[in-house]
Amino acid sequence: MNIHQILSTASQLHEARQLRQAESLYRQALTIQPNHPYPLHMLGLIAQQKGELAAALGLMKQSVTIAPNNPDFHYNLATTYMAMKAPQRAAEHCQICLRLRPGYPQALLTLGNIALQEKNWADAARCYRAAVSSDPNFGPGWVNLGWATHKTGDFAAALDACRRGVQILPDSEEAHTNLAVTLLMRGDLAGGIAEYEWYRRSPSYSGPKPLSQTLWDGVSRVERLLVRHEQGAGDTIQFSRFLPLLAGRVGKIYFQVPSLLWELMSTLDIEMQLLERNDPLPEFDAHAYLMSLPRLLGTTMESLPFGGGYLKADSKKTDEWKARLPEDGRLKVGLAWAGNPQQPHDGLRSIPAELLAPLGALPCHFVSLQVGARSQPLPFPMIDFTSQIGDFADTAALIDSLDLVISVCTSTAHLAGALGKPVWVLLQEIPDWRWLANREDSPWYQSARLFRQSSPNDWPSAVAKVADALAKHATVV
Repeated sequence: MNIHQILSTASQLHEARQLRQAESLYRQALTIQPNHPYPLHMLGLIAQQKGELAAALGLMKQSVTIAPNNPDFHYNLATTYMAMKAPQRAAEHCQICLRLRPGYPQALLTLGNIALQEKNWADAARCYRAAVSSDPNFGPGWVNLGWATHKTGDFAAALDACRRGVQILPDSEEAHTNLAVTLLMRGDLAGGIAEYEWYRRSPSYSGPKPLSQTLWDGVSRVERLLVRHEQGAGDTIQFSRFLPLLAGRVGKIYFQVPSLLWELMSTLDIEMQLLERNDPLPEFDAHAYLMSLPRLLGTTMESLPFGGGYLKADSKKTDEWKARLPEDGRLKVGLAWAGNPQQPHDGLRSIPAELLAPLGALPCHFVSLQVGARSQPLPFPMIDFTSQIGDFADTAALIDSLDLVISVCTSTAHLAGALGKPVWVLLQEIPDWRWLANREDSPWYQSARLFRQSSPNDWPSAVAKVADALAKHATVV
């Protein structure tokens, strides 16, 4: 075979993912023409596909030096830099690629992804929009455009982009999940929760493993139903309100939930048996995921149950906390300013403690509800019992002994709302979907009042709003 035949066969094998055979032929081609850029580059691409990034980088840089006007070479080199977590170098080669081939959709997508990593939502949306303008059937561009425009607050445009992404890539978990979040943000609970089912196909999904037993359809009478919690404590608290609605539809209920929530969940107005995720499973007839219950029960945002509270604090524990708190007429205000640092978007929802300093000047007794590693340092002198909190029932009782809770978007906010306790929630400009768009109240929790950033990352403005509102409520005997 001559070199053209060798490269043609190698390309076919490469496309068929027969990497070893393709690699052998590319190397054979280089014995004939050592500086041929194509086999050099393809060997780099194979190295990239095998995770050998240093080798891939060297081969691709060599091929680009020989053939500097090949846009595909620059694009593949950019993807290698992205895999090596060098986004600025990747951006440089995407820009070269676009000069050589204007409108190159994949290069625009990569530039958008770099902007997305840096939380430059508008720049990301601009890149994705250019990509789909160049190729209207470029599914990844539509999927990412949906998310970027969602983050800019243009939910109508986000919805259009998300639906186009699902149309082009109907089997894409990311496309459906982005659509779900935008529907939910716009208040379409039924449509959003249905699309959210796709989240369980995500590589990042850390919920319970699939079971072979039947998934409940929400209609059939089931004698023994296993309900499985999936995500964080806040989600579990928020969606546990649907469990009492199962009364009359099913017989015995098993609820799989972390033991830190057991005592709290036992206050729901329904009889059930609580299980840990790794406990041996009892005999059951069907199972359901907790976050699927509103879909199975036909719930809409207009028919959300128990907005006024559905969990209870232990009155004895509440009295014990009250006995330890000052009683001088000042408001007793609980504070939680940070969430779980392992949550992917925690950096956007948590507040540096020092930014809460304006609250410390007000005539209130502040009580820390910041349990865990982030409980220190305190932003100003506070009453701190957090080392004595063992589970969510203890936190519930402490919250119940207070007049008000101020919290970021974390389980503390959900717990206060689920107890019916007044709670002021500090939110980023475009918050999690459950707080909806452009509202100061919440249909999920009637006792909640929402304080949003005025612009991205502007926590001082949100804290200032809270401080002003709290000053009007604070009284001294």
